Amino acid sequence: TFLTADIVLNFFLAYKDEKNKCIITDNRAIAWRYFTSKFWFDLVVSIPVEPIVAGGLGYTVRDTQTAKFVGLLRWLRVGRMYPIFGVFATIQHKQILHPVVLLLARNYTYLFYIVHWMACVIYFIAQVGDFGENTWIGRDEAQYRLRPLDGWADYMYSFYLSIGVFTGFSNEVFYKNNPAEAIVLCLYFAINVVAQAYILGTITVLLVKKDVESGEYRNAVINLDKYLSDKELPKSLQAAMREHLELQSYSEKTADENILKHHPSTIKQKVLWHLYQDVLKDCYLLAGCTPQFLNLLLSVARMELFMPNVT
Repeated sequence: TFLTADIVLNFFLAYKDEKNKCIITDNRAIAWRYFTSKFWFDLVVSIPVEPIVAGGLGYTVRDTQTAKFVGLLRWLRVGRMYPIFGVFATIQHKQILHPVVLLLARNYTYLFYIVHWMACVIYFIAQVGDFGENTWIGRDEAQYRLRPLDGWADYMYSFYLSIGVFTGFSNEVFYKNNPAEAIVLCLYFAINVVAQAYILGTITVLLVKKDVESGEYRNAVINLDKYLSDKELPKSLQAAMREHLELQSYSEKTADENILKHHPSTIKQKVLWHLYQDVLKDCYLLAGCTPQFLNLLLSVARMELFMPNVT
């Protein structure tokens, strides 16, 4: 039901034209674009292919090797997971969540799916081997733990083995026990290299960005202290310079110039006029000036912040 609703909604979802950068809201254009791009892929991966094929072949339960391999058709549903990348991209672009929260949510989501999928593969290999002694789950040590538990325990231990391989922690009970499992785990190791590099890279970028900002302020303070010690300025002036440096550090991100430089001149003039029109009108030097002149003055003026009682 959810997948069907998603397909229907995509026929009415506006999109951005890459040529003219405009938002297309025409229903016919939206429907035609989706019909000629992702519709057929979404339709194929949404159809319950596995029950249809199993019913056509007369398999009601997975009691044969062929029936077990027919169950692999369920992997087609993995194709419907691609919108999750767009969801995280939208959250990041619109700043819906704090960057740290978004980073953790995205990385743990990717981690869960990787570990879950590999747990399913590892369990399937054991299932094809009829959970015999030559499989990781059929050995005496493993069966000793699994025998008193229900069917969900098989998946949980598969998940446990998968996450153990991902994190690099070995286990004395659950480990590979035949060539097929060894090949799959080797491929899993290769995937882990890329996945772990991505996770560590995103965390490093976020931490380094914060450290660079604090490092710039720290270097500015060190340079100021060195300058003041060399010049032997009055104590009051030294205190004023330190206060001004701290003020600039806190207000730099929200300064008018840094914020308004990303907007057109019309919006910039309206914002500045709203913020500073009363200040200009109350200035005796500008008494009697027309609003047009004051607006022009604001467009070329530079705003500076300074501590009170600093002249």
